[in-house]
Amino acid sequence: MNFLNFFWFFVLFLQTNAWRTFHMGRMSGGNLGAPACVNCSVKSTLVKTNWFPQLLDHFNPRNNTTWMQRYYVNDEYYEAGGPIFIMIGGEGEASDKWMTEGSWIDYAKKFRALLFQVEHRYYGKSHPTGDLSIKNLIYLSSEQALADLANFISTISNEYKLTGKWIAFGGSYSGSLAAWLRMKYPHLVHGAMSASGPLLAEVDFFDYFRIVDESLETYSEDCLTTVKNANVQLNLLTKEQLGRKKLDEAFRLCDPLESLMNEQKHMSNFWDTLANNFAGVVQYNKDNRIDQTAAGKITIDDVCGIMVNQSLGTPVDRLAAVSNLLLDANNETCLDYNYDKMIEEMRNITWNDDGVSFSLFHKKTLKFLSFLSLFRHFCDVYLNHFH
Repeated sequence: MNFLNFFWFFVLFLQTNAWRTFHMGRMSGGNLGAPACVNCSVKSTLVKTNWFPQLLDHFNPRNNTTWMQRYYVNDEYYEAGGPIFIMIGGEGEASDKWMTEGSWIDYAKKFRALLFQVEHRYYGKSHPTGDLSIKNLIYLSSEQALADLANFISTISNEYKLTGKWIAFGGSYSGSLAAWLRMKYPHLVHGAMSASGPLLAEVDFFDYFRIVDESLETYSEDCLTTVKNANVQLNLLTKEQLGRKKLDEAFRLCDPLESLMNEQKHMSNFWDTLANNFAGVVQYNKDNRIDQTAAGKITIDDVCGIMVNQSLGTPVDRLAAVSNLLLDANNETCLDYNYDKMIEEMRNITWNDDGVSFSLFHKKTLKFLSFLSLFRHFCDVYLNHFH
């Protein structure tokens, strides 16, 4: 598998829900999870859902096509002349929970702010085009998203005679947008709060997995050592027929290793999925535990507790136990590492969850070129199975 093709499918796993294991789990809403919400049914009455007629292409004056962009409003704390806070939607469906929860609500109460949340084009219910075909995805870019926000701010300010200053909020990718919005449109946005917003793209982002390993070591050094030993044992077992049969059963593989082991793309997919079990847990460790899915409630303590528990068998047995824990949490019966199946699913261009994953994949690979690489780190902990 060449360098570029590896990156293309790797970003799918860690940035768009890691094929089946993470498909319906903690990353389905993008990298910024919705906040825990107490008494949501009561608070939801404070939130209004509206639709904004947005331009499809802000950079072609001959294209006047518009579409309806979803946004939320909460004016409970607002006093005339107060600031206007805008929460920027990221690479997932916008959540009305943000309109009553989170630190920005505390700021809104203190400064008597008006609250808006704008859903990112191509996510959630904000569908600029009829489908997600390549010809339509040319309108999916950070530049278009920023122009959406600028148009929204200008129009809403004029329509409602708002005189307060606009402050942008965002986290992860939308944190990047918040910072860029302030930089590109300083006449519209007075300030921005960017939480964990990655601003510098890196092609070989190996540091991500270094942090994953350091996070596992916060539980104990034995946890990371056992992960390393498990991968060594796993590698040896894949080289023997009896070993492969053992792995088929232990890891509940959808396709026997014997049938796919001769194609590197499938085996790279297999190893990558197992590594991402840990990366996904670290990404959201103890983050918003109340409202998370079953998979989202799994923490470093849980996976490391399994890895250091010698009563569960050999290190590779424990690695299988971690994998199966995540499969069960995501209501998956087996671990599907078939690369061709993944690609076939990504060819679905209709508006559904899978299509949204495809739109994120397109944006990540063709625009941002910031990939979570394992090349340098696999040699030490997860072994190098990418060629």
